[in-house]
Amino acid sequence: MGGGGLLSGTAAYLKSYFPNIRVFACWPEKARSMYECLKSGAIINVDEKETLSDGTAGGIEKDSITFALCQKLIDHTVLVSEADIKEAIKYLAINESMIIEGAAGVAVAGAIKRAHTLKGKKIAAIVCGRNIAFATFLEIMKEESLINSPTSPANL
Repeated sequence: MGGGGLLSGTAAYLKSYFPNIRVFACWPEKARSMYECLKSGAIINVDEKETLSDGTAGGIEKDSITFALCQKLIDHTVLVSEADIKEAIKYLAINESMIIEGAAGVAVAGAIKRAHTLKGKKIAAIVCGRNIAFATFLEIMKEESLINSPTSPANL
């Protein structure tokens, strides 16, 4: 999640039909402005670092309407590392033939990170965004992977 627009709109709609639904918001550890704002209870300036999830990077505007909505609608928060994002991108490429960008990888990485608490439950991860530089994608695909390890998403 970045500024909260997609999450707050989707969550508001879903919670109106399914009041017991639990909403997880996921951020890259390096770009977590809304996470820190929610933690502090106010919109604050947060220093961010470069991340594969450039689609979620950036601060929250002073009068953002999404801040109050996110305060109300988010039930759980998840921070993911750059390595987690890369693994999610690689996992979907290999197992689902999907090429996704870093922001979409954050949602998948968050679901993988919380898989142990979600076993047996119906879940959905919003995977939106396929705008990844091909060179970046190839670089990620060449890197060592945890995909065949016991902590692989396929083994959780």
